[in-house]
Amino acid sequence: MREPRTQMKRVESENEGSDALSTFSLFVFFVVMVAVISSLISSNASAQTAALANDPATLAAEAKDSDSSHPLKYSGQVLFETARTADESEPISYTGWTQLTGSATHKKHAVTATARLGYSRELSYEREDGSVGSIDNPGLSLAKSFRSGKDFNISWLDSISVSLSGSIGANDDSRRRAFLWSNGVMVTGGKSLDRFLIRQSFGYTYSVFEYDIRDNGTVNSPNSLRSVSMLYYNINDALSLGGSLTYGYSISFQGVGRATTMASVSADYSFTEMISASIGVASERGTLEPDGQTNRLRFYAPESAQYFLDLIVSL
Repeated sequence: MREPRTQMKRVESENEGSDALSTFSLFVFFVVMVAVISSLISSNASAQTAALANDPATLAAEAKDSDSSHPLKYSGQVLFETARTADESEPISYTGWTQLTGSATHKKHAVTATARLGYSRELSYEREDGSVGSIDNPGLSLAKSFRSGKDFNISWLDSISVSLSGSIGANDDSRRRAFLWSNGVMVTGGKSLDRFLIRQSFGYTYSVFEYDIRDNGTVNSPNSLRSVSMLYYNINDALSLGGSLTYGYSISFQGVGRATTMASVSADYSFTEMISASIGVASERGTLEPDGQTNRLRFYAPESAQYFLDLIVSL
């Protein structure tokens, strides 16, 4: 299961049913096929999604188990994604996304520094501003992990990680939003229960903008809070199923709050220790209903769904 990346929007309803059905059929076919393949071959690789592979507690545990005598363990990941994205104001589009992640973990102190840089490209048509691709805003994070039995004693937690992160506005979308930079803090707790793996995170981000209001009249939001709940189920050493629910709440310069939810499910399969793949669907919607008064969670919104296929190469 991947980390939420883009905001999904509404598409024309006449195509929603057939597109959702065909993608769901592809999802089921993928799960069945990898289950059959995994029963026929032997693999020592663990089914790891992009989110789990970059989890500070996971990186700290892998560094501690490393046979190298060097105090630092270096790791990296290249993610290739193809996605079908819905948009309320534009036709259905297909995008390609590549992200490079590099990490260095201190074995003794369980401190991890991570850098991320990505590039996305529209594959279907040219955007209104004449562009077809854009880099992601580069980001850095520094995280400290604590493990049960070594750093604390809480029976219902295996690990706790505290991370500080920041990013710089470097693409066209940031310029349109007058976004300059942001920093934030996140606390993550993890627990393993037999074949289940649970992750719960709470975070706060403060963003800096050149202007309070964008050219189109939208008021920017400097403060945002989010909760990310993740649940994984390992079918075997190579195949896992995962789901996540992200709840975000942002507060604008005018003091107006806005809540959004993103739900994601995926099937993840590791072909080798270095190569794995994920297929799934994610959808993001605001919680406010058209009446302007009612708020509710949306676990799946066909009109704003993004269907994705990821290939993950560990370095």
